[in-house]
Amino acid sequence: MKKTILISLLVGMMGVIIIGCRDNMYSYTPNDNLYKFCAFDSSSYWIYEDSTTHQIDSVVAQKLEKDEFVTNYEREYDHGKLFTFNQTYKIINSDTTITQTIRPYVGFAKPDDSGAGLNADELYVIVPDPYYDDPYTLSRLNWYYMNISIPSEDWYAFTDDLPEGSGIFKYSEHFDNITINNHTYQDVKKIEFSNSTYINDPYYRLVISYWANGIGMIRRECHSSDSIVNVKNLIRYNVINVRNQYR
Repeated sequence: MKKTILISLLVGMMGVIIIGCRDNMYSYTPNDNLYKFCAFDSSSYWIYEDSTTHQIDSVVAQKLEKDEFVTNYEREYDHGKLFTFNQTYKIINSDTTITQTIRPYVGFAKPDDSGAGLNADELYVIVPDPYYDDPYTLSRLNWYYMNISIPSEDWYAFTDDLPEGSGIFKYSEHFDNITINNHTYQDVKKIEFSNSTYINDPYYRLVISYWANGIGMIRRECHSSDSIVNVKNLIRYNVINVRNQYR
């Protein structure tokens, strides 16, 4: 009888510990900066032009929904809770019309796991999924974004549970004003993403995206290991930004 009571107490205590761990998970909450650059009302649209072929890609924002899930789900008890949003787009070009959803993501149970020394809300990134999509077209939204607030020459690895599995980001430059195709944009981030840390890797690619506050991506350059492969520029848009839903 005493043995049965002892086992029951131990099981109960373990349950309390597990529940306590889960109740005390670290929570990531997006800041206003993420919404200013990446969240849009369903009446928004962007039209991009290939600088070489002049092919047109139209991107139309559709549904924007709050979302939350647990990061680092492979760890039994060491989880983080991520508050984010899903943004659904329709992408139209001469070949296809598809619908795709992207979401800002964090791949760490808690900020210390990243080793990046960034604020928690700066660890949000956008990585396209799945990995095998052609980065040189907009047949899917191959947009790369990181929410870091200050430019740096440092590359940051966000490899834990991200859709692509691996990759390094750098917010390399900020422009108060930048002119592309005779149109001037303000408060622009230059974001670089590489799928490999080795530039001589035959599968190396570098994607450079320019993001304007309140507008989204205004230019994207895709580079291979030895040359620039593709450039898409924003030529027309109608955008309504969405305020932070967690404020």
